[in-house]
Amino acid sequence: MRRADLIRYDRLEVGAGTTPFTLVARPIDERILLGFQVEPRGMPARAPGERLAWITEAARDLHGWTTGDHISLPVAGRAYEARVAGVVRDYGRTWGAALV
Repeated sequence: MRRADLIRYDRLEVGAGTTPFTLVARPIDERILLGFQVEPRGMPARAPGERLAWITEAARDLHGWTTGDHISLPVAGRAYEARVAGVVRDYGRTWGAALV
């Protein structure tokens, strides 16, 4: 084994009366993005301190978010602000998710 990455999951409530939402916190690099078939491809440039999130197709469709949008996710009682860096394919969670 060459590498082991820590992955954390959390269930969030994003918006009143919406479907469940999963937050997936893990190291993200080109290899991970390739595996998720992200659009647009590649790791985008970002400003110092800027947080990026990759959302699933379901999150895009359910919440109307698109690449470049700034989103706020309720994480541990605080707002986690991030820019949507791309959309990933994820058929395991039809309710929407974000990779951060």
